[in-house]
This record gives sequence, C-alpha cells and structure tokens, in this order.
Amino acid sequence: MARIIPSSLSENDNSSDVNHSIVTSVMTSISKKGMIKKALILVTLFQFVFVSVVWNNPSGRMLLARSTADKLVVYNAVRGPHNLAFIHHSRHTSFPKDQWDCLVYMYAKEDEVPDDDEHLRSLRDKLGCTVPRTPGVQWVTFLQFITPTLVANYDYIALILDDVMIPNKGEYAVDPKRMIENMENHNIQVMTPGIVGDTHRFVQTAEERGLDKCLVEVNYIETYLQLYSRDAWECYYKMLHYTTGNKNWFYDFCYKPQCPDLKLAQDFGMLAYHMNMDGQGIEEERPNEEQIIASAASVDTNTDESIENGFLLNPDAVKIRQMLTQCRDSGSDIRELKAISCPHSTNQAESEKE
Repeated sequence: MARIIPSSLSENDNSSDVNHSIVTSVMTSISKKGMIKKALILVTLFQFVFVSVVWNNPSGRMLLARSTADKLVVYNAVRGPHNLAFIHHSRHTSFPKDQWDCLVYMYAKEDEVPDDDEHLRSLRDKLGCTVPRTPGVQWVTFLQFITPTLVANYDYIALILDDVMIPNKGEYAVDPKRMIENMENHNIQVMTPGIVGDTHRFVQTAEERGLDKCLVEVNYIETYLQLYSRDAWECYYKMLHYTTGNKNWFYDFCYKPQCPDLKLAQDFGMLAYHMNMDGQGIEEERPNEEQIIASAASVDTNTDESIENGFLLNPDAVKIRQMLTQCRDSGSDIRELKAISCPHSTNQAESEKE
C-alpha cells in the first residue's frame, strides 16, 4: 500500500530547503566579504610598509625619497668621468643638499663611468642625488623626463650642462640664492649667469656695450646654466617632442617666441665657464653661430624628405618641426640687451649723495 504524505508536511520540507539555501547563501556572502576585508587590510599594510621603506630610504637614490626642498637642480647629461668633477663641485658648493633636490642624468655606460667612481658614489650616497643611468638616451630626450608633474612641488628648477664649471668664490662667483632674489625682485622667470665659452659670446658683447656686471633682460638664453620658475619650465616643456632627436639648439631659439610673456635675464656680475669637454676630458669642437643658424634653416628643406621616410607622420611632429623652422629667423634679435640694474660707479654714488 502506497504511503500517503500529507500535503502540509511536504510543504514544510520544501520551506525548510528554501530556508537552508538562503542561510547558506548569506553565510557564503558573509564569508566572501570577510575574505575581501582581510585582503584589503593586507594590501593596506603592504602599502604602508612600502611607503615607509621608500620614505626612510637612506641611500637617496629613489625619486620618492623624503624631501622638504622647494628647488630642484638637474644635471644633463653625464657622458664621462671628467665632467662628474664639475657636477660634484657645484652640488657641494652652489646647490647644497639641504636646499636643493638633485637629479643627475647619465648616458655613459658602466665601462665609461663605473658605479664605484669616486665622484659618482659621493653624489649618490653623500650628496643625495638621484642618478639614473640610461645608455643611448641623450640630452633632449632627458629633458622630456622632467615633466610638469615631476616638478609640481618645486618653485625653481635649475638646468645645468655636465661640462659647466661653476665658481663659488671670487669677484664673479655664481650665487643661485642671489639669482633667485633678483628673479623675485624684478619679476624674472628665467635667469642665467654670464657664460664664458658660449657660442654667441654674450659676455664680450656686454663688455663692448658697457653692461659688464649688469643684470640684463634678453630675448635668448643658450642653455648652459639656467634657473626656471615652475611656470617657465612648464612653458619650455610644451615645446618638446620625441621626433626632434637629440639636438637642442632650436629650442634655445624658440623659447622666447613660444613663451613671449616670460621675462628672461642674464646676470653678467656672475660668470660660469663652459669647459667644452667630451666624456674623456678632451676639448670638443662646437659649431659656431653661423653653423647653428644654417642647421635651423636646413630643417625646412628636409621636411618633405622626412615625411617621405615616414618620420613626420605624427601631426604633432609636423607642428613642432614647423615651429622650429620659424625660429631660425629669431637669430637677428638675440643680441638685444636691456639693462635692468647695474653696479653704481663712484661718480654715480657721489651724485646721488648730493
């Protein structure tokens, strides 16, 4: 005889199964949430430990190293051991660790500048410089690494070639602190000292015009040692493009035309020296002013050929190249010098007293 199951009992069993399924689902959900919570806690702890390690990193070789400096000095770019001596000297004397963060770009290979080089080790371990070594990457490409984001926390950025010697003593000593004071007092956004050994012989021009030791407004600064305000560097950075290769002369010419609102100045009361050395400490031949202008002019004639070779397919690259060719005409007014302030002569001082 078949067993008859009351309908009420069957419904109760089904209800029990449903309740059990709901409880199981809730417990599984709670278990997953607990696992997620634990995972989040572990990730947070890992991040805390990582940041603590970076923040307290004693070697000073990481870009995230702890710093309260509001100024950054960038040396660009080391090609041999001899120029490290110039960098080491200026870092030790003119751009001290307690006031300036330091970044030294280097494209010299290890067989050219070994990791145990005396000056290199001191720059990294004692003077707090970050020294990324990137063989094959050169001057202009390194500039593209100095992004507006990288310099967002700095009020001033100093850009210095690796073969510039910066005296910190004597009548014409270079004083970055005084340079910044002059920038702030005279609303200057880009400043350079006089450079002995530059391409365009501005120091001689200033002497011929009676402007030696004067602070002078200019339309052009050849890159050797420049101090930028943060906004001035951001404007410079907008010109950079990866297709322009390693040449930098064109950017010197284009800076003022592309950033017309910036005030550029040269202080002939301070003198730095372009030593013009290659990586082996041998004086290298530098193109003269006529060769540089001719090189700028040649860009326009080579544009069609470059496009045919597929080099300028990027629209941005075409715009940059057009900009660079237009700047070749700016060479006619680069020697305009306008005195901002000059040392008082004895006669002037006496007349002022009267």
